[in-house]
Amino acid sequence: MKADLIVDGLSEIATFQGPPGPRTGRAMEEIGRVEHGALASRRGRLVWVGPSRRLSREVRLLPGARRLEYPGCVALPGLVDAHTHVLFAGSREDELLRKVRGESYGEIAASGGGLFRTVRETRAASGRALRRETLARLRSMLRWGTTTAEVKSGYDLTYEGELRLLRLVPGLARESGIRLVPTFLGAHAVPPGFPGGRRGYLRLLTERMIPAVSRRRLAGFCDVFCDEGFFTRAEAKR
Repeated sequence: MKADLIVDGLSEIATFQGPPGPRTGRAMEEIGRVEHGALASRRGRLVWVGPSRRLSREVRLLPGARRLEYPGCVALPGLVDAHTHVLFAGSREDELLRKVRGESYGEIAASGGGLFRTVRETRAASGRALRRETLARLRSMLRWGTTTAEVKSGYDLTYEGELRLLRLVPGLARESGIRLVPTFLGAHAVPPGFPGGRRGYLRLLTERMIPAVSRRRLAGFCDVFCDEGFFTRAEAKR
């Protein structure tokens, strides 16, 4: 086996070898552990994983290859975060304390907070500011082990604004080093005061926004916030 990168000296490697599919119950404890291990890759893809004692016999370094030592460390596959709201401006950290004190989401929203607070701040932010804030969040996620993440729109709720958010995703993926999977969440909520009300916004979603996202290939998935006070199951099916 030939490699251009070797990582050795690891205390443990979690390979998660085994049959494909979700693991439940006791199967969740089966992580395919390799103690005192090493791994080798070539052109960015793993080609060998095993005990360090077998490394020199089974792997040959190519000219110019790198060898890294990480004694006392654990290697595990990158985390896949399948549901994130990372693309927005501003912060609602202060609302967490209000929830802890017993205020409901409805009470917080009625006072000007909640989802629509983030919508206002996201609409007001420049593309540069949105990129900077989101990139900081993504880099923090990467430091904690996330290598693939779903990224939703949903914090502008206008035709041009939702497309603007999704257009930022490819650049954020390149700069952050995380594989990003964009999801269109125009159906996050009905914007207050929208012309035509609820029915008008549903028409905008189904007749203009979703077709535009699909035509421009800005997202591979479409999400709906199906919950009391937001969208019904029947509306989601549209």
